[in-house]
Amino acid sequence: MPAVPTILIQNFSQSCTPTGGQISFYLRVTGGSGAAETTFWTLSKRTPTGQEVVYSGNKPGPYNSFSQAGIPNGEYLLDASSNDFAAIPKSVTISCAVIPPIDPPGDGGGGGGGGPIEPPVPTCNDPEADNYGSTANGGACVYSDRVTAEELPELVANGSPVRATLHSARVGGTPAKAYVDIYLQPNPNAGGVIILNGHRLEYGPLEKANRFLDAPSLAAALRAVPELVARHEIVQPSATRVYVMALEEGPAWNPVASTTDPDHFHIYHHEGAPRYHSQRRSEWGVYCEVWAGCGSDFGGVTKKSRAKLAMKLEVRYRPDNNYVFDIADALRQYTSHELVTVPGHIPSRMVSYFLRFGEMYADQPNGFRRRRNIYETGVKWALEAVEVPEELATGFRVLSTQPLLRQGGAYQVTYLLLSAAVASTLEVLATERDFAGATTTTAQDALPGITAMGGVYCFPWQFNPSKRTGTLGFKLQPGAEEIRVLNLRIAPADVRSLTFANRQGGHDTVVFAGMEEDSLKRSPATFQNGQGEQIRRVEVDLPKRLHSGLLELAYWRWLRLELASAPSGWIGQKPVTISDFDAQGDPIKAEYTASVEHKTAPIRGLSN
Repeated sequence: MPAVPTILIQNFSQSCTPTGGQISFYLRVTGGSGAAETTFWTLSKRTPTGQEVVYSGNKPGPYNSFSQAGIPNGEYLLDASSNDFAAIPKSVTISCAVIPPIDPPGDGGGGGGGGPIEPPVPTCNDPEADNYGSTANGGACVYSDRVTAEELPELVANGSPVRATLHSARVGGTPAKAYVDIYLQPNPNAGGVIILNGHRLEYGPLEKANRFLDAPSLAAALRAVPELVARHEIVQPSATRVYVMALEEGPAWNPVASTTDPDHFHIYHHEGAPRYHSQRRSEWGVYCEVWAGCGSDFGGVTKKSRAKLAMKLEVRYRPDNNYVFDIADALRQYTSHELVTVPGHIPSRMVSYFLRFGEMYADQPNGFRRRRNIYETGVKWALEAVEVPEELATGFRVLSTQPLLRQGGAYQVTYLLLSAAVASTLEVLATERDFAGATTTTAQDALPGITAMGGVYCFPWQFNPSKRTGTLGFKLQPGAEEIRVLNLRIAPADVRSLTFANRQGGHDTVVFAGMEEDSLKRSPATFQNGQGEQIRRVEVDLPKRLHSGLLELAYWRWLRLELASAPSGWIGQKPVTISDFDAQGDPIKAEYTASVEHKTAPIRGLSN
């Protein structure tokens, strides 16, 4: 029977060495691509936040041997794979005893001995920890967020850039090996002692162990200590200097030296620095995922259960460790700005979202990119708008900046952004005044028969067209102060008006009380042939221009900003394209007017 195609971890063994744990194993592939296979392996350390790859390797061929030494104590998971298969992961526990420094022989008076050596102090040995190499906190490793996000506003406008800014920590540092320089000055005191990592060396005749008289004999005495040689390179660059350098980068390998004769034995420490992710990994960077449509209630219950992945973004390593993503495009997929005049909630005008982000890297160039240290933001909201409307009261926004005092038709539509709490208690207050000055007031529930929830609401109101003026306001709860949103001069029913999408996520209606002009624009499309320039077709536009008549300055300024940026609108129930807008102002005469040109689809005629 042929072998089942797979990959196996075989002949696994582990041992302890002076530099830490060591594992050895074989990877064997049966079936698959044969000689074209490549075997891969990773050793991931179990940490409080998950698993982190600390060692890896690969070789071409279906049968390879691997070995890894210097593994710190801890719980690990060995993963293996090939081009075609993945092995069953294997748990690995490294628990090697720490060898204490040898107590040198001697009686303390001339043999170099000095009593029992203190046991080693617990130290954090995880390069991924913030306090790698530190003895603080009892040697326990401390981990902070590797990637952090700047807090986003609770509400953003997705018609403008929405920038998510991430910061990576401790990335891009310059790795360095720790070392100690020892300079010997002439005529040191007899019995002077140098202590290196707990090992005592005494100045004096060489007939006893652990003695030295000069730099060569000091270097020889240091090389005679196995624990020092296992972690450091010992060099004598000159007749008066000994140089002790760690074999590995990072502060955990810092040699510690002191002396009882600082006048003649000068000691200089240089601490090591770790090699961070951006140097240990290939293609290191950060990623940002936008998850939208959480099913949350604006200003109410927030949850993430219904969210869908809207966009994935990645940025490779930057020296300043700052990464900026524009997520507006991802959020615009879930919102729209269609004209709604039916009373009630408009769910398409807003979307809830959150960000998921972290580090990404590859174990080798052009390899499969992995993601680690995954973090999430809280639930935020995006409004289909260019700018976020001002909050007039807690949980209450009007999606317009149109001046309160204005002229308009008897039928008015107001768009509100409400929190869940406000929507459940909102009251409307409308007042009408006739030409004789008599007033009538109506107060009622603003959203009768509508299930209250947070979001954008359409609120239409019909004034009596025979009245002269009308006001519209809201109360967040019975007995509260009124928030006025409209002071209306009611225009005749036959006046022309234009409705357009504004910058705050709602719609505004503008009355044009002036005249209306018809015009014609002819646009021929030409081409060249052997007979010269020929007309292929002619397009005829029949635009109309509406004039406002005289406007108040505040209203004219608002109209100039809002309507100038509107691409289209509605006149009556007919959609039109806004092809031109013109605002004229004369401060001396205090006369301000505006006009807008609109058109429907052009009339096309083919040439002969």
